[in-house]
Amino acid sequence: MGPGGVMPPMPRWLSGLLATVVLVAAVSGLLVLVEPHAPALSLSVLYLLAVVPVAIVWGVRQAMVASLLSTTAFAYLFLSPRRSLEVDDSRSLLVLLALLLTSVVVGELAARLRRGARASARLAEEQAALRRVATLVAQSTAPAEVFEAVTREVGLRSGADLARMER
Repeated sequence: MGPGGVMPPMPRWLSGLLATVVLVAAVSGLLVLVEPHAPALSLSVLYLLAVVPVAIVWGVRQAMVASLLSTTAFAYLFLSPRRSLEVDDSRSLLVLLALLLTSVVVGELAARLRRGARASARLAEEQAALRRVATLVAQSTAPAEVFEAVTREVGLRSGADLARMER
């Protein structure tokens, strides 16, 4: 883990790729079990169960990888001719394109939701810091204590190791 609890880019990407492969394999296994009871073409939407978590945790780029992998797995395992990436039916091709498009759109929406949640959390932290300082001002706290609180809050919000205010 890097500073601030964030993984460095390469291990984070690799962990996202591993999760993508595992989730797509799990959904494919589920479809293999369910296929005798329902047509595979109608079950292709279940691959969103792999795309959405990837988009939320790893972002839109990794979700696009999950979308492509899901579409490829579905074509290989369930469309005729089986165990081939060739698609011999225009209906199947349309299902593949719809799956890919839907996966990409849902992945983008999930990633936007993730970014919005992060921004909202950051704003909530900033508002809490402002409330703490405003409470000190409203209580007529000594200016030195107010300036100390402002310095501490600015340091915390900016991620500084050291914050100092001078007059």
